[in-house]
Amino acid sequence: MEPKTSGKQVRVIPIDDARATQVFEIGTHPTIPAVIEFPEAFSGTPSCGDCIDLGAPLTPSQLAESEALFGFQAFPDANYLVIKPAGPSAEEGGIVPQRSYLTSVNVRLKSKLTLTLIIRYAPAEQVDARVMFTLPNRANETAYVRDQVAKAKRELEADFADRIQEGMSRALMKAFAEPHECVRLDARKWHDQAFIEAKELCRFGTRRFLTFTVENRGRGILHFGEAVIRKGSGNNAQPVPDVLFYPDPQELPFQQRVTAVVAFNVDADDSASTYELTFRELGGKGRQMTLADLAF
Repeated sequence: MEPKTSGKQVRVIPIDDARATQVFEIGTHPTIPAVIEFPEAFSGTPSCGDCIDLGAPLTPSQLAESEALFGFQAFPDANYLVIKPAGPSAEEGGIVPQRSYLTSVNVRLKSKLTLTLIIRYAPAEQVDARVMFTLPNRANETAYVRDQVAKAKRELEADFADRIQEGMSRALMKAFAEPHECVRLDARKWHDQAFIEAKELCRFGTRRFLTFTVENRGRGILHFGEAVIRKGSGNNAQPVPDVLFYPDPQELPFQQRVTAVVAFNVDADDSASTYELTFRELGGKGRQMTLADLAF
């Protein structure tokens, strides 16, 4: 049991998981109630062994007829309670001896810490008028929990990325295990200091991949933009939806080249074998170049 310090009007009691198992003694007097404050909300209503609840709707006669040794009231919205002896001790003109004024109060906090308080009658000059329970390590615990959550998140994201990479690798290996075909292309175009060249066309089942390069041969910046794929050729060419494009748009300085890939799906019964690629510059001069008749 933690000893009570005589004559101390305000007590600050730090607690943690270990100290919450102790019993804390608090002295109070009929003229000086003990106000006991807690660092967080209650989990349920605090219980008092030999108390009458002063917060209940009681009549004066009920209060007078009560044999409870202490009056008690909890204020859950503000995280504190108030307790005092119901009357003076025999030594101060009452009936019950001071040593008989004894009860326990149990308080369970939201963090699941449970505090046990022993309430005693104390002379007016030795009461605990205000008791403050604190959680000094809570900030460190919060930081620790935050760090642990961040660490777990990073590990989860890394694991997810590994799984995605593994899934992509397996999908690629599966594609290579099935019938596939790649052909070298020989199509190129020069327009306003920009040079585009189709390199290779591959099919893996219903998946198509087209590799090409774009080179800036002018002094200004070439804004590497987007690619559009159509199947067929000429006026009968039809746009292909959901085209994936690598890499992201970027600026190409003079004499810089980028290798790009477009990927798209076709229907299983799609017999198209000829495609055309249109490269569009985003920004700058807005140049556009089309390579037609790209075929297997």
